[in-house]
Amino acid sequence: MLKRLIKKYIIWMVLSYILVGTLFRTLVLSPQKDTINKYKVEKVQIEYDYMKMTSSPAFLNSINTAIREALLQKNNFEWVNTDPEADSSLVFYNYIFLVAKRNNLHLFETFMLDSDTRRRDRKQYYSWSVKLTGHYNNLLKFIEELEFGDNFLVIEGISISEGGSKNIEPIYELKILCLKKGDNDTDSKTSK
Repeated sequence: MLKRLIKKYIIWMVLSYILVGTLFRTLVLSPQKDTINKYKVEKVQIEYDYMKMTSSPAFLNSINTAIREALLQKNNFEWVNTDPEADSSLVFYNYIFLVAKRNNLHLFETFMLDSDTRRRDRKQYYSWSVKLTGHYNNLLKFIEELEFGDNFLVIEGISISEGGSKNIEPIYELKILCLKKGDNDTDSKTSK
């Protein structure tokens, strides 16, 4: 009877060890093995992509091109400040004068407005008042060229007044904003 009990106990013990081993392998080891294999495949793919990118001159050229385009975009936004030796008002005047001339408008007054330092959203802009005369259709072409040109400008306001006794054409006054140099984020952080 003792032998029979020992046989039965050994059989149940072996079966329970097999069951526990199978469950441990299925629930613990298999998922870990799958995860390790997945990461090995991903590692191989990343290494292949890295080798492909670093050894490919076309890829390096595309990165250089992207950097150049980003710098050009930045210069289009900060176009008034691109030349450190030039006065921003003069650069602005020259640009507005050329656009007005191309659109058959007469530019007769341009001056920089005092920046409203109380308004935090206006601190980062230069602000100019521009007065023009000419036909209304030419003014629309002028505004369209400013709005869709490469140089970033914000036309904040437009007013129209009579030209006076000598001048038959109306006077158009535009308030135009341009971005200042790009270190405005540090100015706004220090002013808080």
